[in-house]
Amino acid sequence: MRLVRMSAGASLEAMPPAEAYKRAEMLISPKDGAEPRLLEARPLLELAAGQGHAEAAGRLGRWYLLGLGGAKQDPATASALLHAASALGDNEARFWLAQLLLAPSKYQPKQADGVRDPNPIAAIKDSEAAEEEFKRGREVIRQIRALQKENRRRAREAPEPGAAQQARPTEARPRAPWEPNAEDDETAARLADPVRPPLPERNLPLAWRVLERAADAGHTPSMVALGNQLMRASPPRVEAAFGWYVRALEAGNGDGAFNAGLTLFDGVAPHASLSDTQGDPAAAVPLAPSALLAPELRVERTAEGKLVLPPRPRDAVAYFDMASSLGDPSAMFWLGTAKLDGMEAAGVKEDPAAGLALLQAAAHKGHGGARLFLSRALREGRPEQGLPADEAEADRWLEAAAAAGEGEALYELATLALGHGDRVAAMGLFMNSGARGFAEGYTAAGVLAYQGGPWGGQDYRRALALYQQAADLGSEGAWRNIAAMYARGEGVPASEEHARYILHTVLGQAPPAGSAEDPGAPGEERR
Repeated sequence: MRLVRMSAGASLEAMPPAEAYKRAEMLISPKDGAEPRLLEARPLLELAAGQGHAEAAGRLGRWYLLGLGGAKQDPATASALLHAASALGDNEARFWLAQLLLAPSKYQPKQADGVRDPNPIAAIKDSEAAEEEFKRGREVIRQIRALQKENRRRAREAPEPGAAQQARPTEARPRAPWEPNAEDDETAARLADPVRPPLPERNLPLAWRVLERAADAGHTPSMVALGNQLMRASPPRVEAAFGWYVRALEAGNGDGAFNAGLTLFDGVAPHASLSDTQGDPAAAVPLAPSALLAPELRVERTAEGKLVLPPRPRDAVAYFDMASSLGDPSAMFWLGTAKLDGMEAAGVKEDPAAGLALLQAAAHKGHGGARLFLSRALREGRPEQGLPADEAEADRWLEAAAAAGEGEALYELATLALGHGDRVAAMGLFMNSGARGFAEGYTAAGVLAYQGGPWGGQDYRRALALYQQAADLGSEGAWRNIAAMYARGEGVPASEEHARYILHTVLGQAPPAGSAEDPGAPGEERR
């Protein structure tokens, strides 16, 4: 950790951790409207974290996780810091630690060429491995507290202000547990440091435990995240998830209200009851009674004994209204589109003026879907709803939607760039669109690679890798392209068996009557 001189003769090491963190916060979120100064804040955070300051360690962990503040993206370092901050009681760190444990591959540094390596889903670690994760976190805390004790000793031995300074050899500061050894290269440091954890693996039970601990402590994003995980469980824990959404709503969290509304609007297909399954890694919580709770959650039982939640759109709208009043842009977008044309099934009356106001409010709050909706509406023109055709304004909202990370907006910008002959820009935008979860972005990027990318020449290997990424996101067109490449032996050894398996098993397509099982000619379905 380098020292930064604050004034003549004074260094960061003389600053108490709380003061260092306070100064870092002022640099990160300046109140005068100035630009954040993350690079200057980072040494202050390192100092505070090294002395056991939980929030500083948690923020540093997020920076290493996301590659912010000049920190190189490093999931292993992020894991150590987040474990340490979590053990010190920082709920925000617990939330981010859970995100890392749920999807570690999401936070791996991107490869330079944009082509993924095979990454099979890691098996969930057993309970003994989960305990090892906790042990590493406790060991990090032990070393942090040792640093804290050493700093207190130095403070006691420091001479009084004005006293004559005696020359003494400079004492090396103990190395923080997440700092690499400067005398070794990075590989040797990882092997030599028993505290520094390896690259984190997916650990669903531990992630749920960490989320539950933060949620119990009142951290509303963790309440919502835990509810989402409960809904994704098999079978879904509907009652427990809804309970967490309501608790988040009661604490003023708009995401909780919106997700509760979605649960009621969509309903839940028949599923087993909680008592029918064993080993649930997250304890279920009952539905919390509340004055804010419009309807009770009425889960019904089918003739086969399974539980089902029928869709209840009218009840859902009450939650969307509450979420919108709390400033949730997703709820504003949902209600805005519903009011533009009316939604009789949900009891929403047509009110174009109110709908447009909600859509614009959501767009100004940064909602990518609302911005894309306004762009499309302005491009086609809807004067009866207060949206006359305006190409320039449509382009502005499209660019704003892309800046918000909306995958479909990035795809549309890529299509415009391709129409103007800019294949380099189009390739980058298609790739970004896919990275944002829009499958056809990767499919279109694969088409460019197959036909001859911006760099020139066909690249079957790259095209196949991009089609695989699109297929992982659910693109049937990408699956068909993969089948055709196997059939032709383009970028892979030719295999009719693989091609037929994809078409018949993955896509469920039977060959036309009286014809050979032809997966398609080169270029077919390549859109």
